[in-house]
Amino acid sequence: MTGHQMKELAEYVSEKGLYIVPESAIGTLAEVAADGYGCSYPLCQWFDQGGDGLSLECIEKHPKGWLSTWKANILQVFDHAVTIADSPEINAYALWIDPEFKGYSNLQWLLGGGLASMFHMGIGEMTRFDTYEKYCNELRKRFGEGALYLMNLVTRENFKGRGLGTSIMHASLEAMDRMSVPAYLETHTLRNVAMYERLGFKLCSDAPIPGTRLPHYAMVR
Repeated sequence: MTGHQMKELAEYVSEKGLYIVPESAIGTLAEVAADGYGCSYPLCQWFDQGGDGLSLECIEKHPKGWLSTWKANILQVFDHAVTIADSPEINAYALWIDPEFKGYSNLQWLLGGGLASMFHMGIGEMTRFDTYEKYCNELRKRFGEGALYLMNLVTRENFKGRGLGTSIMHASLEAMDRMSVPAYLETHTLRNVAMYERLGFKLCSDAPIPGTRLPHYAMVR
């Protein structure tokens, strides 16, 4: 994927009436992620509560920590991504990372908001983040080489069920088909696996996160 192709993706979805999110809205993107994923998503529950990843409660122990975490994560990749929202209000968005992006250092993450996240969430959560990121990086090298990586597809809680995320995905994938560019993503629920299969993704790994029984599904298109 080249810078020209990333630009072409942005131009195509803009023509479809979608909104390319500017850097000035990173704070809003973090708020949408914290609200949309919240405490209901299995991976977020495991980050919060630990254990083997099963029998997790639907609670949110660290709302301030999650906001800091999402802001730090998005900030590190933003210049290497195209972030597509439903509208300037950003009720739903997809963040696609350029496959040529090689990742960021722990120091960059800490300075970009990770220190605040550690303050609110503690060492246990940070250790689980590190375990998860290392595992994801291994899978992306095996199955997602040369593919645009879907880091986030999230909708505000009050706007779920309106098809906003699906519309964003359809436009994104149409652009990638035009450019013959593959797409790669990860999810943690069978419901999402079925949704992505309807969009043309195929399951390439369903092993749990190491040291847990939490399902982790890698998919490529």
